[in-house]
Amino acid sequence: MGKISKEEQWRREGMAYALKVAEQKGIDGLRQELKFRNISFAPLAIPKGKLDEFAHNVKTQTTDVFCILCEIILHDKYGFGKKRLIDFSQELNRYAEMICEDYVTVEDIIGILEEECGITLPYRKNDRTVVIEEG
Repeated sequence: MGKISKEEQWRREGMAYALKVAEQKGIDGLRQELKFRNISFAPLAIPKGKLDEFAHNVKTQTTDVFCILCEIILHDKYGFGKKRLIDFSQELNRYAEMICEDYVTVEDIIGILEEECGITLPYRKNDRTVVIEEG
């Protein structure tokens, strides 16, 4: 038997992975896995738990940096002192946690600000495909 192509090897690995998911989680679990993989463009070699952990870490680090930037601006430009910075930080962290835990989306918050304040905020959502090359 000749050597199989990489594409055929990938097909077989994909079928084996799909069978494993279907056996463990049923057809509905397989549907959820396919939906997740298509939305995130995540390779099968990366376990979903590791992707979730990575995404959570990126969200929390990003919100920490954002909070620090907000606080220095509020202090330098608007004269916020310790008490108001602590109050602001607690509220910002509360909203950030709601986003990190998927209780609310950034789109939800943008909608509220548009409706209640009449302002439209830019949102550079990263929904492009990420390609991971094995080497």
